[in-house]
Amino acid sequence: MIRQKAVVTLCFQWLELEQEKGKELQELLEKKQQNLLQFAELEREVVLLRNENRNLQYVAFFILCSFMGCSGCVVLDKT
Repeated sequence: MIRQKAVVTLCFQWLELEQEKGKELQELLEKKQQNLLQFAELEREVVLLRNENRNLQYVAFFILCSFMGCSGCVVLDKT
C-alpha cells in the first residue's frame, strides 16, 4: 500500500512539473510573438525613416543647387 501511495505521489508530482513546463513554454511563446510584433513594427519604422532621409537628401540637394546656381538640377527637377 505504501508503494502505491509513493507511486501515486510521484505521478502527481510529475504531472505538476509537466504543467509548470507547459506554462513556461506558453509564456515563452507569448514573449516570442510579442518580440516578432515589435520587430515588424521596428522594420516599418526603419522603412519610414529611410524614406524621410531620402526625401531630406533630395531637399538638401535642391537647396544646394539653387544656392550654387546649378543648371544640372533642372534635369532632376520634376515640378
